[in-house]
Amino acid sequence: MEKVQINPERFRVFLQNELLDRIRQNPSYSLRSFAKALRLDSGQLSRILSGKRKASQPTIYKIFQSIPLSSSRASELLKSENEKPTFETIDLDRFNVISDWYHYAILELTKVKGFKSEPSWIAKQLGITKSECQIAIERLKKMGFLKESLNGQYVDVSGDISTIGNPFTNSVFRNLQRQVIRKAEAALETVDYPLRSQTSLTISVNLEDLSEVQKRINKFQEELNNFLERRRRRDEVYHLSVSFYPVTHIQNKEVER
Repeated sequence: MEKVQINPERFRVFLQNELLDRIRQNPSYSLRSFAKALRLDSGQLSRILSGKRKASQPTIYKIFQSIPLSSSRASELLKSENEKPTFETIDLDRFNVISDWYHYAILELTKVKGFKSEPSWIAKQLGITKSECQIAIERLKKMGFLKESLNGQYVDVSGDISTIGNPFTNSVFRNLQRQVIRKAEAALETVDYPLRSQTSLTISVNLEDLSEVQKRINKFQEELNNFLERRRRRDEVYHLSVSFYPVTHIQNKEVER
């Protein structure tokens, strides 16, 4: 790789995503395993990932020796001294915060009775790895969605972040919904019936009513959210997924038969 200047913040996000990708492929993969693969001290790597320490250019190129990069992925990281990044690091963090379900779950978990501001405890409750949890907490803090009080407690200060605007919204929300659907599928087998509600409705419709259907679904979700938020005490974090979609394509002339 030609040695040109690399944005340390962009590299930090890239490195976080590389670790998360490896964890998705192997849930037992750890920060220590990642450090060993990169030939780095685990403490040094942890500080780089958390943003407490910026990676020097020599360290960045040393790491590149251990991570195979496609030309397209490499080009996203490389920049000259005077080149302006294509988008700000805040957008990179926002992209990742809204693309994985557990970021939202961490925020909601802070409101649950018995919550502990400990990454290992949070990770255990959500069934994710400690590394995933630590990276998520760091991103939520950086985005201003999560803060740490004077007594060390995590507090959700995100407000309503259900419609964050950014150029990645469509593709990212598709990925998020895929994750939610997979978790709903798993719940069919792992969660006792009294603790869940999973139903479906199959009905013929007039396409002119679809706009009104979407409005009613949105209104229902808003009303349910307001109803559930009325209590100060929370016990668990739940997902709600409502899918309303066609199973026929009679009116779609573009569909290939």
